[in-house]
Amino acid sequence: MKKIEKRKFYLGDILNVVTDLLVAREKTVGERLNNIDILDFMTGEKLLTLERLRARKQCLPYLFKQHPWLNSPEMRDSIIKLENDLKPTFAERDEDKQREKQRRILDNWCSQQIKKYGETFEIEAIPYDEQNHPKDPLGQTIEEAKKKMGKVEIVIVEY
Repeated sequence: MKKIEKRKFYLGDILNVVTDLLVAREKTVGERLNNIDILDFMTGEKLLTLERLRARKQCLPYLFKQHPWLNSPEMRDSIIKLENDLKPTFAERDEDKQREKQRRILDNWCSQQIKKYGETFEIEAIPYDEQNHPKDPLGQTIEEAKKKMGKVEIVIVEY
């Protein structure tokens, strides 16, 4: 049995996953978002952006098991309040003002959570045997298929 990996993550990035909102700011342009780094780490995959929803659904139960307060009634109420605070900003016609108002609300909420719970938390990866390894139609993992096939060339044929 493989040893379960652990890594520390910033609370704002964890809350990005829990709330499905961009609570914490992005890294510099061109880098992946920290919440995708968490999902990559927990699933053991290098996820594409399109795979984020599946990975989030897979990871949430493990996050809640490791840190039950993330799914506590108090946290759920706080997230609902955050969502309600954000709703009026959607009526703003000026996109720059809308983003500025939303960012202020998100930054303030994230700061409150950090003051209450702390700044970083250790997260465990999903145990390897419980990870959702993508399968091809023949039942082998994509990684296994790539090893067997080697370099593959895709040809598009128009007819």
